Amino acid sequence: MELNEAGDQCIDINECTRNLHKCNPSQICKNYPGYYTCECPPGHHLKANRCDDIDECKIFRPCGTYANCINTKGSYKCECKEGFRETNNSCEDFDECATDPGLCEHKCVNTWGSYRCSCSPGFTLNPDNRTCADVDECERFKDKRLCIGTCVNVPGSYKCQCPKGYKLGSDNRVCLDIDECEQNNVCLSEEVCLNTRGSFKCYSIKCPENYVKDVEHKA
Repeated sequence: MELNEAGDQCIDINECTRNLHKCNPSQICKNYPGYYTCECPPGHHLKANRCDDIDECKIFRPCGTYANCINTKGSYKCECKEGFRETNNSCEDFDECATDPGLCEHKCVNTWGSYRCSCSPGFTLNPDNRTCADVDECERFKDKRLCIGTCVNVPGSYKCQCPKGYKLGSDNRVCLDIDECEQNNVCLSEEVCLNTRGSFKCYSIKCPENYVKDVEHKA
């Protein structure tokens, strides 16, 4: 305290503004009537006569489960983890599939905090977990004989092909012989058609003396 200019009363000395305090640079000087204090700024605590930052993230864990806590000088901040978005001061899952339709080549499935890609039947997911590669069923399942004839790989599937003279059955797998003789004009009018496996033969028949051809039953 000190006398005022009139010398008739004591007034407080503001040690803070007169730089009469002994606070170190990290502290804040606060004046009170007759004394002063050295205090730490918000987010700090006194340690060995100096103000150290308080790591709120480590001590208080103020951020939720789906946010990362980042300590700053005198404070902290919360940042949502990957796959989450801040909504009303909390971190909520957001649908990456709806936000970015190009994330996956075929199908995108949203999951909690993330997403996963899947492929259409006949395709498999590549190591990048985004794009899809065709499965060669003919090679992968060659021991199972998918086709009786020839197996031909096509994108996302396979198809069976038969050799000349055969056609695919109703199951699109087995090969059935084509009876060419049932078709018109495969042989000359005077010939007889004989169906064989995968083909046919035309025979010219000469009747013995005193016989004529039975045109109704020549095939």
